[in-house]
Amino acid sequence: MHAVNFIIFFRLIGHSLFKSSGKHYRLTARRIRFLLSLVLISLYLFTTAWLGFFLDLLLFPGYKKKRIRKPVFIIGNFRTGSTFLFRAMAKDLKNFTSYKTWEIYLAPSVAQRKFYRGLLLLDKFLGKPFTRIVNIFEKRNFSEVRLHKMGLREPEEDEGILLYIWSSFFTWIFFPVEGLTTTLHFFDEQVTLYRRRLIMKFYRECVQRHFYARNSDRAFLSKNPSFTPRIKSILEVFPDARFIYLYRDPVDTYTSTMSWFNVWFSSVLSPLEQYPFKNEVVELMKHWYSYPYEVFR
Repeated sequence: MHAVNFIIFFRLIGHSLFKSSGKHYRLTARRIRFLLSLVLISLYLFTTAWLGFFLDLLLFPGYKKKRIRKPVFIIGNFRTGSTFLFRAMAKDLKNFTSYKTWEIYLAPSVAQRKFYRGLLLLDKFLGKPFTRIVNIFEKRNFSEVRLHKMGLREPEEDEGILLYIWSSFFTWIFFPVEGLTTTLHFFDEQVTLYRRRLIMKFYRECVQRHFYARNSDRAFLSKNPSFTPRIKSILEVFPDARFIYLYRDPVDTYTSTMSWFNVWFSSVLSPLEQYPFKNEVVELMKHWYSYPYEVFR
């Protein structure tokens, strides 16, 4: 299942090892350390997630019957205030439910949610040692992040869910390979119909798992700038979806976006220059400004 997406993962690793000379993702000591870390972390996360998905089929098949009514998707270019709006709306627990960071990256399956809930009960019984460890981890890893506040218990964009089938926009950050990850920038227009349907089916099933685990009947709230080029594909799986499109002056958006991307590129790549992929970001933004208007019209 979804093997076509994992083939891309191995192709990207191959590009990094054998075709990266003279590229922004060329092999340096830092890049090699990142690739090793990525493979090890991915191996753990993919194995536990897919084991959880398998257990869901056996133990919690009722998740497939969950109907997602009138979900709300906050879209638009990066750095347009979407995180602020999303987290403000997510505080309305009477009307909305949304993913938190730990649910995306540690517990995308119902089985994993059950496991961690049991762990929390044990933690409470033992005097909350695990909670203290998590607090220390968050302080050391997230406290210095200024452009985008992060935390395991913060509502977060669920684009990360698609990493489990290696079809997330984030793959471009890790492997900015023309033709392999850049098609996701223009999802509805450049990704093949077969792959689009695989990706959106997987996403819908993950949202159904979220509702089953939360036992919720509230509206699903999602914030993903990278869903901006996927409006038609979203409507195929959520016909009654509602969208909030955020607009910010393109000049301000571009400079802020490049600053944010530069933080990531400096961490996971070996850029030949500061602020790489300037032209690629311009093309991405142009499409993300114009495409929603074309579809909504």
